[in-house]
Amino acid sequence: MLRRWMRGSKGVQTLEWVALALVVLALIGAVTAWMNGPGGVQVAAPIQQALQRYAWCLEGAGGCPGAGGGSPFGTNPPGVRPPGVNPPGGNPPGNPPGGKPPDLGWCVTHPGDCLSNLGKWAADKWEDVKRGAGQAWEGLKSTAEGVWKWLDEHKGIVAGVVVGLAAAGLILATGGLALPVVLTALAAGGGAFLFGWLYQQSGPKPGLQGWLEAFALAGIGAVMGYLVAHGGAMLLKEVGLSGILRLFVSKGIIGGVSSGISYLILTPPDQRSWIGAGVAIGSGIITEMLAWPAAKAAVVSIAGAIEAARRKELTWQTPVRAFGQSFFLEQPGSKVYNRVFGRGVGKGLGWLSGKGISISPPNFVMRVANRVSWDVIKSKLFGM
Repeated sequence: MLRRWMRGSKGVQTLEWVALALVVLALIGAVTAWMNGPGGVQVAAPIQQALQRYAWCLEGAGGCPGAGGGSPFGTNPPGVRPPGVNPPGGNPPGNPPGGKPPDLGWCVTHPGDCLSNLGKWAADKWEDVKRGAGQAWEGLKSTAEGVWKWLDEHKGIVAGVVVGLAAAGLILATGGLALPVVLTALAAGGGAFLFGWLYQQSGPKPGLQGWLEAFALAGIGAVMGYLVAHGGAMLLKEVGLSGILRLFVSKGIIGGVSSGISYLILTPPDQRSWIGAGVAIGSGIITEMLAWPAAKAAVVSIAGAIEAARRKELTWQTPVRAFGQSFFLEQPGSKVYNRVFGRGVGKGLGWLSGKGISISPPNFVMRVANRVSWDVIKSKLFGM
């Protein structure tokens, strides 16, 4: 029955329709595959533009056939290019997408267009290069500004580190690597960093003046650290490690107690602090134990810088003034005053003894009273 149906006219027509449908499906598949490839772009763009123009005409926006403008549809709607015109920056026919240079094979057949498009491609690339260089420069400038801002805000610490490393390197280079040399280098570097940090705490000045003052203070700190270390090395060489404790008991305690009392007497109550009292006591102990006048004055200079930084008054003149007052006034003056005080107290006690009043104050009390009274006198006379 099937064979008889296929041999009939209806069967033949059915087979013809099935074959035609298969051919149409094959053509649709081929066209779809081609449209999805590079060639489809060239076909799809004109169709899309034509549909846009037709829709624009139907909306009453103008540009309909016969309206003039040099094309069947007159003027083009916004964003629609005339037929055959490539989009801005696009590649001509035969060129690969993605802003690549013109294809060599296409250039052989279209030399004029190739040169024109090659120039456009080079110009686009040059704009990209300039844009990238500008962005890189802005990033570099922003980074440099951030680094400079940090350095300017921490100029005291920066100056202390730079001067400290330079001072320590100079001492080590000229003195070898012996232990006293290493300790002296560390003391000089530590003094530079200490004074730079103190300046940072005191509030550095802006601009060039602040940088000059920071480096000046760091240099002064390096010198003061060197003098204290050198004086300590001289003392250690003279008395040895075993003599340090005896020196502390015989002189250091007296210096610490008298400096603490002087601090309480001479410092206004609203300006006293535990840090100030500790610095005064520590400097009194060290200055009383040291024998070298320059080392004593350096300790006084360091103590003065610490106290000035605590009061937000530290400048480069502060440690220099404290060193000069101690070296040229306090050291010679204290020797003279010791003799005057001793003779005056001795005569006074002798006069009281003649009146029948026998007083024999302990030596510790007399030495503390000597130092405290001298501190009060030099404060009233010299502002020390």
